[in-house]
Amino acid sequence: QYAGEYQIKELLIHTSSGNILDLKTTAQSIDIYEDMFASALSGGITILDVDNIAENGPIIGQEYLTIKLTTPSLDEEELSLIFAVTKVTVREAIDPNVQLLALTFVSPEILRDKRVRVSKSFTDPIDKIIESVLTDSRYINSNKDIYLEETAGIRKVVCPNLHPYDFINNLTMEAVTKKNGSPYFFFFKNLKGIQFKSLNRILAEDTIGQF
Repeated sequence: QYAGEYQIKELLIHTSSGNILDLKTTAQSIDIYEDMFASALSGGITILDVDNIAENGPIIGQEYLTIKLTTPSLDEEELSLIFAVTKVTVREAIDPNVQLLALTFVSPEILRDKRVRVSKSFTDPIDKIIESVLTDSRYINSNKDIYLEETAGIRKVVCPNLHPYDFINNLTMEAVTKKNGSPYFFFFKNLKGIQFKSLNRILAEDTIGQF
């Protein structure tokens, strides 16, 4: 009926105390943001809290959110997403028995990125180095789908105790494609997974639809 329409199949918040709260019927809105210049998804959720879950959970900004939703399409593709809640941005009483909660969340990989550092030498093409950092259990340890465009040449690189995403963003500035030597790579995450692609590759992809 409208742009951005979705249907919630599952919406659970896993609190730091071990409680699992079902928010499917109380969620008023969910916004998820993609950015070609950001290495993580971010977003916010608004909840009408009639059971005082903010206190009973409790919800303090250290929770995990699992979402399963579908969008109108011919094949009814289901999205299954996990986010880390970072902040309670709004907590406002509407009447004596109801309060409005607004939470912000990000991809959990970005939190792990801030906790670990890479100190290692690599001898590989840049796309293989990035794949190693993303999948290594010592670093990002991501189980998301990863889409990497092949890069030219073998690089000998020493990472001097950097956060994984800082290291990857440095490599992104140096990468050129194997196919035609084109520069201008982007490292970002969208709903499909983690992407490392050149501008040429992005512009060459098929259009989603014509209007």
